[in-house]
Amino acid sequence: MAKLNKPLFSLTAFGQITRGLIVRRRGSAAVLEAKPYPKDAKTSAQLSWRTMYQLAITLWHALPAAEKKAWESVATPHHMTGYAYFLSQALRPNPGIYLPLAGGTMSGNIAMASNRITALPAPTTDQEPARKLELTTHAALTTGAHGISGTIAGTSDTQTFTNKRTQPRVSSAASGDISPDISAADFYVRTALAAALTINNPTGSPAEGEKLILRLKDNATARAISWGAQYRAIEFALPTTTVLSKTLYMGFIFNITDTKWDLVAVNQQA
Repeated sequence: MAKLNKPLFSLTAFGQITRGLIVRRRGSAAVLEAKPYPKDAKTSAQLSWRTMYQLAITLWHALPAAEKKAWESVATPHHMTGYAYFLSQALRPNPGIYLPLAGGTMSGNIAMASNRITALPAPTTDQEPARKLELTTHAALTTGAHGISGTIAGTSDTQTFTNKRTQPRVSSAASGDISPDISAADFYVRTALAAALTINNPTGSPAEGEKLILRLKDNATARAISWGAQYRAIEFALPTTTVLSKTLYMGFIFNITDTKWDLVAVNQQA
């Protein structure tokens, strides 16, 4: 249908004659010419936006009715339909519904299902994800890990230690009663006893053959020593007092059959 604003053969006519022809003013003349159409360049940017537009439309149609209704409510103050407002938010740059290829900040979790994230670079900071390569390399470190040579000892396997130093676990105080906790220490020290001493039965679930060493010294006054029922004399009697300003050592081994700490060594400073 022709859409002219003046008679076709007048000097002032302009507008569309057919779908492919138009009349336009050029100077003082009316010129009949083909209707121009913009060229579809199909650039990567155009194609990308068209793909995103189609994805947004598909996503809208996949929404449940309740969610579409929620979008309608949000769109009303903007004088838009829920559909139009949803598309405007889906296609806007971050923080829209989609994360731009240029990157941005996520506001929720990403459920990858059976999909993968590929081509990750090697991590350089603590907050970057590790690749399978790093995990595999770490799991394969059975020797040479963290500067350690030889086989690494586990918590349940059997190993023989050679040329290793094991430092005793020491609990030391100037004075006060001793209540040994074998799970915490195996060497108890009193350096200046200022009162009579009670040595209570050990706790901490001791195992067969565990050892306990006591080192005692008074503060220039001999102090009485009393013992819990689990301490037992074997060859040596349990000392009942310190010797003035002398250091006293005692060594015990746990007998799990009798639930006794057997005194196997006593040495008094000369």
